[in-house]
Amino acid sequence: SSDIRSLGYKSYVDYNVGVSYDFGNGLALAGSVQGANKKSSYLAVANPGYDFGFGTFGQTTYSPNKARFIVTLSKTL
Repeated sequence: SSDIRSLGYKSYVDYNVGVSYDFGNGLALAGSVQGANKKSSYLAVANPGYDFGFGTFGQTTYSPNKARFIVTLSKTL
């Protein structure tokens, strides 16, 4: 790994930590925290804003790398 680090490539880490529980009769609950370490390396546009020809106003962005808590409830048929 020191050979790769010496080349100057950037290092990114994605993570997903979760738990699940099976209640029986096909009902299951799962929860996880997902995210990445580089919050500002990629910003997605949530609202493009307004372009008046001399600049964009009202543009909002968010980081998809921000840590999020995800809950899933599933039931099999």
